[in-house]
Amino acid sequence: MSFCRVNVLPEKIGTAGKELYGGFVEHLGRNVYGGVFDPQDPCADGNGFRKDTLSLIRELDMPLTRYPGGNFAHSWKWEESIGPKEKRPVRLDDSWKQKEPYLFGLDEFVRWCRLAGTEPLLTFNLCTRGILEARELWEYCNFPKGTFLSDLRRANGAEEPYNIKYFCLGNEMNGSCEVGQRDAKDYAWIARETAKTLKRFDPEIKLIFCGAEEEWNRIVAEECFEFMDYLSLHEVFNWKDGRKAYLESVDRFGERIDKAYALCEEIAEKRSSDRKIRISVDEWIVWDFDQRGRKEEEWTCGRHLLEQDYNILDAVLQGALFSMFQNRCGKVGLACCAQSVNVLAPIRTEKNSVIWKQATFDPFKYNSRYGRGDVWKTEMETKELETAPAVSVVSNREKKSLTFFVSVRTEQELEMEFYWKNFLNARFAEALTEKSASITQVNAPGKETLHAEKLENVTAGKNGFRAVFPGYSWNMVRFDFEEGSR
Repeated sequence: MSFCRVNVLPEKIGTAGKELYGGFVEHLGRNVYGGVFDPQDPCADGNGFRKDTLSLIRELDMPLTRYPGGNFAHSWKWEESIGPKEKRPVRLDDSWKQKEPYLFGLDEFVRWCRLAGTEPLLTFNLCTRGILEARELWEYCNFPKGTFLSDLRRANGAEEPYNIKYFCLGNEMNGSCEVGQRDAKDYAWIARETAKTLKRFDPEIKLIFCGAEEEWNRIVAEECFEFMDYLSLHEVFNWKDGRKAYLESVDRFGERIDKAYALCEEIAEKRSSDRKIRISVDEWIVWDFDQRGRKEEEWTCGRHLLEQDYNILDAVLQGALFSMFQNRCGKVGLACCAQSVNVLAPIRTEKNSVIWKQATFDPFKYNSRYGRGDVWKTEMETKELETAPAVSVVSNREKKSLTFFVSVRTEQELEMEFYWKNFLNARFAEALTEKSASITQVNAPGKETLHAEKLENVTAGKNGFRAVFPGYSWNMVRFDFEEGSR
C-alpha cells in the first residue's frame, strides 16, 4: 500500500461556479429521439419528454445545457425547428448520416430545459450560415415583443422572452470534418462581426469563441478580444495510449488550459485591459472512438450511435477532470459533458421506460452537488506513486460543507492523510467511494453495480483525517462546518 499526505493551505484558489457541471443535448443518435424525447414511451409527458430522463437530469443538477451541437449545428436551420410540427421539413444531416424531422426543436428544447432545471446554451451556425441568422435567432429568443420574430415566438406559445445568456459562436470551426471549415482569420472575422451586433442588442450576454491550437487561439483572441467572454477548448479522452496515459491525460489537458488562459492574459496586459477571458470547456468527451453504429440505420431518425458503456477507469478519469476544473476555477468558467443521454453519456435508455445510470453518473452527481464554492490550495507529499491521485478541496457556506474529492489513478490501495488548520470546527459527515474488482465491469439495466457506496476506512480528527482508498477509485469525504470555523 502506498501513502501520501495532503496539506490543505489557508489560501483560496478561487470559487468554483455551478457552470462547471453543464450538459449537452445534440441531434446525434438517440440523444434526442429515444433519450430526451419519445412521445410513444409509456413515461412520456404531454410534451413527449421522457419523465425518467428528466428525473435523472435533475438529479445530476446540470445548471446549463448546450444545444443543438456539436457537428449538427453546422446544418441547423433554427427557423425550421419552430412552429406547427406538421409543417416542419424533414432534412438530412450529413454529420451523423441521419434523418432529422425537427419534431424536437428550439422551443421544445427551451421548454425541456425549464422542466429539467437547466439553462440553455445555444450554438450559432457560423459554418453554413452567418451573421443575419445569428442575430435573428437572438431576437426570436430574447426580445420581449413588438417585432416579427419576437411576436412569432409569442405566437408559438412563449409569451415571455427566453433570456438566454450563453451563446457559442460556432463549433470547432477549424476542424477538417466540419462542413464550412474556416481558417483562423476567416473565423475571427465572422465571429467578431456576429459578436458586434449581438453585443449591441445585449451587452450582458456571454459569448464563447471557438478555440483550437495555440496559433489559432492567438489570432482569434487578438482579433476578437473586445467582444470575447470565453475561449472554447474541446477535449476527447480515450484509451489509445494505454491505461496510465489515459488517466494522466487530464493533467495534459490542464496544461493546455493554462496556456490558453495565459495567452488571453498576455493580450489583456498588452492592451492595458482589465477584461478577463476565461476558458469554456463546452464539449468534453470520454470516448474510445468506436462508433457503435448500425449500418442499416443510416439515414434514419434516432440511430443507435456512440452508445458507449463506461467502466471504473472512466469514472476515475471523470472525477479527476472535475478536480482539475475546480483547481483551475479562476481559469475555467464553464464546462459541458457531451452528451447527457445515450450518446457517450452518464444516462442510458431503451424503449418502454428502461433507464439506467452509468459508472460516470455518481462522480458527476456528487461533484455537481458539493463541488461548488471556495476551492483551497493543497500541497501533496508523496515519493512512491508513479501517478499521483487527483485531489480537490471545496467548501460551501450555504451547504455548510467541506468536501474532499480524491481520484486514485493507480491499481494499488492508497492510504492518505489530510491535514488543515483553517476548519477547526469541521465534523465528519460521510465518505463515499466508487470502485470495482474489474476494469471491464459496466452497468446495465437493473444492474447498476458501479455506484457510490460507503467508504469504511476513514478516521477523522479535529484537524484532518486519514483514509484508505481502493485502487482505481473515485472518492468523496465530506465534513460539516459552522460559520466562522475557517
